[in-house]
Amino acid sequence: MRHFSGWMRRPPFATWAAFICVLLATVSARAQGPQAQGPPIIRSIDVQYTGPGTVSKERILAHMRTRVGQPYSDQVVEQDIEAL
Repeated sequence: MRHFSGWMRRPPFATWAAFICVLLATVSARAQGPQAQGPPIIRSIDVQYTGPGTVSKERILAHMRTRVGQPYSDQVVEQDIEAL
């Protein structure tokens, strides 16, 4: 009389080792949490002026607080719009 015990067989050591590695990686990733990123850095400012040609791009930029290389801020942009 033969007994079939395929489903009762212990998993090989490699299976257990892989399971432990995946478990540790998952716990490690959750422990780190999301990285807080700051606002994006302004790389360029494109002035599109539709008025008299006597106003230069430099004059418009002089009245703005937003500058290339600074972090982007909605509040500063709103202030620039009001100033212009």
